[in-house]
Amino acid sequence: MSQAFNDTIESVSSRLQHSLGLSNVITLLFLGLGAAIAIFYKPLQVVRSYVSTANGGHKQVRNDATEPDPNKHRQFGGECAFSGKITGLLSDLLIDVQILEWNPVNFRYPAIEACLEKLTERKPIPYRPFRWGAYHVNMGIRNMPWNDWIELDKDHGSYHRIKTHRVKTRGQAAVRVLSDQANPGIVKGGAEAAVELVHELAEYLCRRYPSYFEAVRYPERLIDPDRAFCDWGWKDLPAIRTVRITSLNVSYDLPLSTDDGDRAPERAMEIAGLMIQDDLALMIEGVDGKYYFQAGSICLPVSSSIASLPALVSSCNNLYRMGYFVTDSHISPDPGFWRMNDKIGLRLDDIHITGNVPQYKERLDISLERFFRRLPVDKPVVRNNYFFQTNRQDEVKEDSVDPEELAWAESTVGPEDAYEHGTAFKMIQTESKRNGTEQETIATKVECIRFRSERQTLRRLPRSGAVVFTIRTYLTPVSLLAREKGVPGRMASALRSWPEDVGEYKGKYRGGWFEPLLKYLDECEEVQGPSGAEGRTKLSCRVVENDHLSEWKAVGRCKI
Repeated sequence: MSQAFNDTIESVSSRLQHSLGLSNVITLLFLGLGAAIAIFYKPLQVVRSYVSTANGGHKQVRNDATEPDPNKHRQFGGECAFSGKITGLLSDLLIDVQILEWNPVNFRYPAIEACLEKLTERKPIPYRPFRWGAYHVNMGIRNMPWNDWIELDKDHGSYHRIKTHRVKTRGQAAVRVLSDQANPGIVKGGAEAAVELVHELAEYLCRRYPSYFEAVRYPERLIDPDRAFCDWGWKDLPAIRTVRITSLNVSYDLPLSTDDGDRAPERAMEIAGLMIQDDLALMIEGVDGKYYFQAGSICLPVSSSIASLPALVSSCNNLYRMGYFVTDSHISPDPGFWRMNDKIGLRLDDIHITGNVPQYKERLDISLERFFRRLPVDKPVVRNNYFFQTNRQDEVKEDSVDPEELAWAESTVGPEDAYEHGTAFKMIQTESKRNGTEQETIATKVECIRFRSERQTLRRLPRSGAVVFTIRTYLTPVSLLAREKGVPGRMASALRSWPEDVGEYKGKYRGGWFEPLLKYLDECEEVQGPSGAEGRTKLSCRVVENDHLSEWKAVGRCKI
């Protein structure tokens, strides 16, 4: 029996294991149809599948898995598309039949509008991604304007200080790039994607924040087919050689290619993370069609988790046309506590499973994989989520680098080096609690509770095809948050709507913060009175941006 037949059967079987509600008859039907295609559909052996992305980008089937790659900068991975009716019927089942490669896209970026506002006067955007009513686990997204890829504000300097300290003290636990030998034969390393990312960020930041980022470019474009790719400049400009952040008085020399000096990929990833307030993760597609975490700058890791991807919040109408799965509910499982060494090199699904993401296998696995495979170069997306942590530091030293525990919530989960991966959100209950008696925990003062929200973006890099995941974290004392009109009641409603597994995952039983917070929110709602509860009759998924209230556009709007 042909290898294609074996591969087809294995692929179909794997996909059907995750399918919901399929009868045995339908299962046998798909197996038989897949086998027939593998045996009789001769063009399958030589088919070239073109998956439209942007400006001519495509994925191309390789005829021989062992054939030397003619372009060493292309990425393996992806799905096999079939023509005609077969496409609609089996494209999501037969994705692992042959090894595919990413063809670089000559993407022309739209004009980036310069932000002329002073960073010292630019307040952090107060995202409030929680809502009234029932909690629903689902996947949803919203389009992201290119101008909004990276958001900087008055805290840029403090984030840079914390990140610099983390890089110096944590090393590979903060910044790491896997080589091609990390998962040989399965997935490429993150080297090229890391170099591409630092140049993408530099090009963007110098355009978006010209008062704070200055670029020194090479005198001419560097195009040499005999060396590693280095033509990173936008708009046919030469690549950037040095970036200077004027407000911080620091400069960074960008690696030009993967072989540009010692540790070029690691230096690229480090610089990328230091330039902005976000954490960064690079996901690369393997020969099995799965995405792997191959490089990252994770300096603020408490809830900056790739395992939060199923919590994509809100969505836009035109994404339906791209085949993305979206519904009308907007809050899903939030990320867990994790560290670089716990997740680097893992597949996307393994990251979620080891992170104990509630209902991932049942509700989110297939949708998330489909989303990653179909994410085009020209359609970046954004999402938000939230979490709570505590800060019980009695005294803060004047020279403390991170007094708010932005990088690691030691007050919530203990010392970073002693942390046991995968346990942060396991239910911490005693038999006495199950029997209705007092829980063995120390109540947390409201002044110690922090609202931790995240803004996360995903986009595909045009050269390497890697998916870059940015995570911007915001910390706000709940005592300040509760002063906002309509927020206390809405937040209390959201917390009460958590299902048991979600509450367990979010740390409801850890740290003694949940009940004191609910009591405080109820008291604040009572003080605000009817006028403070106006959010019940309006969209609750809102964001205050630059002191102007604007509603999040969504396919299914938040229910009244």
